[in-house]
Amino acid sequence: MKRIRNILYFILAILVLNVPLQAAAAERDAVTLSQDGASVSVMLDMSDAAAENITAVSVSLQINAGGRDLVTTDFDFSQELSAAECGVHYSEGSDNIGKLDIYVVTGSEKSLFNGNRLNLGYLKVMPKDQSKVLPVTISYCGGSFQTANAAYGDKMPMVERVPDPISMQVGKGVIYDSTQEGG
Repeated sequence: MKRIRNILYFILAILVLNVPLQAAAAERDAVTLSQDGASVSVMLDMSDAAAENITAVSVSLQINAGGRDLVTTDFDFSQELSAAECGVHYSEGSDNIGKLDIYVVTGSEKSLFNGNRLNLGYLKVMPKDQSKVLPVTISYCGGSFQTANAAYGDKMPMVERVPDPISMQVGKGVIYDSTQEGG
């Protein structure tokens, strides 16, 4: 009986020591959205990204603008990704809420991340009828940040804090405050 109790204490000690290490690593995995004029900047942070040589990444954003027939989306990838294969896919559910899937993959074994940070680029949402002003909300789709490398496959970053949604207006005559940020 004493031996079983000692084994249980040992297992409990290992679990207690392991949890803070996982939590500390998770705090460094993040998706950051910030308004930059008429666009929304998308940044990814991942603990040990450079050391793990991350060569592929995907993330999804939710776009609530009233429907595909009202807006168009455009994603400009950052210049630092000019050597990578980049793509987006926009889809919309029956609730008229759009989902923009963003994909980036290197053609080599060079890491996408500069240190632990990756500037993906900028999302711009525009009304199809340029004379209208529309409210738009852009947010991160929880659990969609995924990565992979050539050596061992995929890794799911642990994003503990979901970034605040960015709410803005788009269209003719909207004046953007250059000091405004979300995130």
